[in-house]
Amino acid sequence: YQYHCMRNQALVLLLVNAALVLVQGLVHPLHPGATHKRPLSGTALRGGGDFSRKGAEESTAAAMLTLTNVFSVHRFIAGPFGVCLLGFPTALNKAMAMGRHLPPEEKFCLQNWGCFCLAVGYIAHAAQDFELKAQREVAKGMILCFACATGLYASTIASGELSPLYVRGSAATGAIFAGLLAAYSGALWFDTPQKSVRKTL
Repeated sequence: YQYHCMRNQALVLLLVNAALVLVQGLVHPLHPGATHKRPLSGTALRGGGDFSRKGAEESTAAAMLTLTNVFSVHRFIAGPFGVCLLGFPTALNKAMAMGRHLPPEEKFCLQNWGCFCLAVGYIAHAAQDFELKAQREVAKGMILCFACATGLYASTIASGELSPLYVRGSAATGAIFAGLLAAYSGALWFDTPQKSVRKTL
């Protein structure tokens, strides 16, 4: 019992750490070239960087919430999660639903999901160096995925059809999807050719 409790605590710590990494990465960019590819707008060229207070606040928000930053953080969530699902599905199942046996069919589904998570992690890693237009298209696909996942988790948990053993783990996973949905949506709003951080001449 103690062993299972420790596993449960380890999963919670992993999820909390993932959330902290997401927040920290958005506030303190992990990628040093997060804004170096952003084109200068005509307004910035004419104004010489003299923005109003509103423009400065918007620029600050845009500097923190860029698609490059979100991709940089997302890879560290999708990659390790994919490794756990593919390589350690039984241990992950016990951590999320202590005391429940994992049927071979469900184990196969978890490992299959892990393969997709690894692919998403690589896409997020590679997308850091994409041009802004390509980054925005990838982000739209991520938003579609996480919007569907968030809605699915929320409706399934609310329906009461899940076993009580799975509710806590499903809620934690759904919360991560909701956080990624918010992060990508915010970055897509701020990180545009008109709203991205401008470098003064």
